[in-house]
Amino acid sequence: MGYFVIFSILLFAFLGITESAMFPIKVKTGQRVELDHFQGVKYLRREVSTGNQIFHFEGKHKGSFVDENGKQIKSVNYEIQDGMLVIKKFTKDDVGVYAEYPTVVHKTRNPDGSWSALPGLSIYYSI
Repeated sequence: MGYFVIFSILLFAFLGITESAMFPIKVKTGQRVELDHFQGVKYLRREVSTGNQIFHFEGKHKGSFVDENGKQIKSVNYEIQDGMLVIKKFTKDDVGVYAEYPTVVHKTRNPDGSWSALPGLSIYYSI
């Protein structure tokens, strides 16, 4: 019984920490969405219902998402404007978590000499 209580406390603490780095944004179907929180990144990762995808701001796949199998997902619904991804008309297929790729970890040296670290921003876009 004691292990269950300790495990439950640790699980809730972990979930609270991981969810704290995720910022939710609700949008309307068909709305134009500018992902300005990620302006200037080279790659943007998203986790959507069809799987994980990487948006390329440069290189061979510039302006498109590439899935986990390396397949380019071509669409006229996405564009790069002022160094950020713009989703022209948000659909249910765009619902998911967006974050810089590779994952950025922000490290801080504390006054006592120890280190603290937090994962970079993740935004959950929903309808």
